[in-house]
Parts: sequence; C-alpha cells; structure tokens
Amino acid sequence: MSEEIKREISVLFSRDGRVLDIFVGKNEDLWLSGSPETRLTKNYYSRQRIVKTSFGNNIAERDILLLKKFRLDSLVVIYGQEKKRRVTAVMRTPPGSNEPLQFFELDKKVPKCSFSELIESYEEELSRFREEKRLDTSGKKAVIVGCGNETECDIRYYLDELSALLGTLNIHTAASVWQKKAPENAYLVGKGKLTEIRELGEIYGCDMLVFFNTLSPVQKRNIEDETGFQIFDRNQIILDIFAKRAKSNEGKLQVELAYLKYQLPRLTEKDAGLSRLVGGFRTKGPGETKLEVMKRNYRERISKLNRRMEDIRKRRNFLREKRKASHIPLVAIVGYTNAGKSTLLNRITKSNVYVEDKLFATLDTTTRKYTFPDGKSVLFSDTVGFIKNLPGELKNAFMATFEEILESDLILNVADISSADIHNHIEAVEEILSEMCADHIPRILVLNKADRINILETNLKRSDGIIISARTGSGIDHLMQRIREYLPHCNADPF
Repeated sequence: MSEEIKREISVLFSRDGRVLDIFVGKNEDLWLSGSPETRLTKNYYSRQRIVKTSFGNNIAERDILLLKKFRLDSLVVIYGQEKKRRVTAVMRTPPGSNEPLQFFELDKKVPKCSFSELIESYEEELSRFREEKRLDTSGKKAVIVGCGNETECDIRYYLDELSALLGTLNIHTAASVWQKKAPENAYLVGKGKLTEIRELGEIYGCDMLVFFNTLSPVQKRNIEDETGFQIFDRNQIILDIFAKRAKSNEGKLQVELAYLKYQLPRLTEKDAGLSRLVGGFRTKGPGETKLEVMKRNYRERISKLNRRMEDIRKRRNFLREKRKASHIPLVAIVGYTNAGKSTLLNRITKSNVYVEDKLFATLDTTTRKYTFPDGKSVLFSDTVGFIKNLPGELKNAFMATFEEILESDLILNVADISSADIHNHIEAVEEILSEMCADHIPRILVLNKADRINILETNLKRSDGIIISARTGSGIDHLMQRIREYLPHCNADPF
C-alpha cells in the first residue's frame, strides 16, 4: 500500500496489540507536530509502539528522534527497495546502559525472547536504576551546540570543556551537537540543524541551548524566536561563573565591568519594553525609549567602573614600587583553570587559600611570602586561571590583575599532567602570555597532579617540566630548588 500511494504509512499500536491510530505521510509532516503526544504517559516507556514504512536505504535520524520523543516501547521500520527490503526494530535501553539503543534485524536474526518480555525486563532494570541512583533534579539541563570546520579532536575538546563549564554552574549536559560547516549569519547553524536541535531539547526536557561560538545579537534573537529556549553562548557562561566566584570587591568590580561590556551591544527592545518616556513642558519629540535609557545607564556605569579600575591600577602600581624598593622578587603562578595553582600556593607558603576541584574556583589574586632556608624571601602570587579563547571583555576587565604577571620576575606555568588535553592547555597558556607580551620573563613548566597517574605510562615528553603533586607534596623540594636557582639572575636583571 505504501508503494502504491507513494507515501510512508505509520501504525500506532498499544502494548497489547490494539491499533490506536494510522498516519500517512513523513515524520516532519505528522509526528514532529506532536499529534500523538497527548496519549503518552510521563513514564520512561509509553506502552506504545510504531510500525512504519520508509523509502530510504537506512533508518533515518528522524525515526530515532521519533522513538525518543514519544518514549516508544519499540519502533519497527520497513525500508529499502522491493528486492532488498529490510525490517529493523529499535528499542531504547534504560539510563546508564552502555548502548542507549538496541537494534534487531528482524529479517536476519530473531530475538530469543519476545519484545514484551524484553521491555518488561528493561522496566524492572529502570526501577532498580532509579532506586540506586537518585538523580539531582535541582539543576538545569542544556543542549550544547557548536559550528565550524574543526578536526574531530578539537570538536571533542571544545564540547568537553563547555560541558565542564556548565557543570560548574550545576547545569547538566543532556546532548551535544556540532555542525561541520562555516557559521551562518542568521542562525549560526543551518535551519534544518536548528530544527533538530530544538527537537533534541524537547526530547530531553532541556531548559536552554548553549552555543560554543560567540553569538551576535541578531543570531541570539533569531535562535530564541525559532526555538523558544533560553539561549546562551560560551562567553556568557564564563561570565556567569566569574560572577558566582568573585568574592573580593576588586573581583566583583572586574566581573561587573566585563558583564556590562558584553551586554551593552546585546540589549534589545524585548529587554526594555516599547514605551517611551514622554518629555515635560514644551519638549520636542516623544522622548527616549526605555532601550535608549537603559543603554545610557549602561554606558554611565561602565565609565564609573573604568574610573574605579584606574584607581585600583594606580594602587597596585604603588604597591609594586614599594615591593621593588624592598628587592623582594615576585613569582607568578599561572596556568589553565583547575590546574591546581591555589593548592600549590597553599603547599609552598603554608597558607589557606580556598581550593575546589572546579573550573575558576578562585578569581581573586592572592600574594603570599615565602622565606628560603638561607633567609632569602620571595613573593608568590596566585592569578586567575586561563582558558582557551578567553572572552575579550574579561581580558580587558582583568588587565589590572594580569599586570601582576608582567611585573613578575619568574612565571610558574602549572599544567594538569593527568588531563588528556594537557598539550592544548599548555599551548593556550603560552598563547595568552605571548599576547600579554610576557615572553621576556623566564618561566618554569610545572606538571601538577602526578598522584593521579602512573608517571611511567604517561606519553608526555617534556624533559624541561618538573613533575609534582601539590596535594601530596611530591616533587615540591625539587621545584623550590629550581626556583632558587632562577632568583639570583632575576635580582640582578629582572627584565
């Protein structure tokens, strides 16, 4: 019948075999409009199944989305030409399974047990899973999206890092999508891919879409209107983390300045309303819109914060001059975020700086004094963690903090040796230091967190790096000895 009318036919069955409905047409014409959704329960399985025809040579991705969206017990697809026709059944496995989907080629291999028995066993496993692992429902869920002609290795690195950033804000990554093409002006990704992303967000019950690429105001507004989700990009997520982590007055000022500079070009009428503030007696024109007033307030606040940041910069310069007069060298501890910089500072100086195993756990610059056994003193300064493609607003706002690095006599580049992306992390830090014109300052590569790996099995080939564990204290004596060797040279000619 399907071949005669040249249309796909889908039959909706209950678990006991009753025909509930018959649909004619493609998925995008019927299923994704949500026609049968009112019949379904909120359980993991809907107790319904679909048998459908398809004119493709394989199971389409939209068929899989159909299975997930309506939480079907199973989906049976008949596809291919008449002489090469195939029948495949697809089932979802319970959460936590190694394979999220299970495929059965019915024309080649028949399952040993019936689908009813199999689905009942899955439901029992799901009940145990829910009892054993109570999921945290307080956090939000997001689909992360990226676009660009990147290598598979870079795509994995970018998506993993963005997922880790979201985890810092207690946001769970439900799914990730990357489109390998040049970004588009209107929606960043293609219109069809955006529809697929919206469907994924609906399937997993997500609250937001988070993009790796920096979105223009027009792109953000278009995607918001098209999908109905909250839209964020990577820069905004990093700004939110900084706002959450800033503790000192200086740190809060820097984060607020970066946030205002980021938001100013992205203000829209939707944020401010459409009404105008009408002028008073004998005024000409209808007055300013709320958007214009809001933009003016943002600019005034930015100017005020810039003046306060200039005062902070002057105070820091005054303290540096006093330090130089005392001839105490400064060692700046830099590195990728969550590399263990604060833990290293605590280990060396016996201090109690806040540490946590999360990205950007500390933002405020902390300086502590250390005295060598020979009586020579040195200052260690823990700086804000670096990240690849650090937003420009943050670079400008934290320039007063970064100046500590430019005035240092020695730089410790701390990297996490247990990370699979250690080479990318080291390269990212070196690029940022080069952008800051800090190439002239001598540095020591410190490979931290050695307690997490087997040193003999690591493939890191860097003979100039010092392997330590700031948590256990392993290798710290060797590091301090290397630092002491650098200090006479730095004192004689710091620059």
